[in-house]
Amino acid sequence: MERMKEQEQEAMPMEDDDEEEDEDSSEYETDSEDEGPGGRQMLKPVFVRKTERETVVEREKIQEEVEKDQQRAKVRKEERKVETRQILNQEIQRDAEQDRANEGLGAGGGSDVDTDDEADEAQEYELWKNRELKRIKRDRDLRE
Repeated sequence: MERMKEQEQEAMPMEDDDEEEDEDSSEYETDSEDEGPGGRQMLKPVFVRKTERETVVEREKIQEEVEKDQQRAKVRKEERKVETRQILNQEIQRDAEQDRANEGLGAGGGSDVDTDDEADEAQEYELWKNRELKRIKRDRDLRE
């Protein structure tokens, strides 16, 4: 009788071992099933508070704002092109008017600065010579 009990006890743990192996294999199978398509493991859902959620409406609003900003930038760029062309045309007109005015004055060059210093060179030389002689005479008198 004791032998029979021992045999039954020995047999029982073996059956338990078999059950554990079966459970392990079934767990393995369920794990592979949970991985889903592509062999990736599924992530748990994460709670996001209402204030932190980005809804479709908000995304659409943001997209509309971006589009409006882009449109404004295009309009600004076009306005700047027009302004630049106007300024360029004004400068060209000014230059043309100055050229016409210079041509109207003839050979004089049309400048407002008096550059006729060379006309009285002889007279200027005589004036300088007189000033220099007076200075030399005055220095000589001071030494004596």
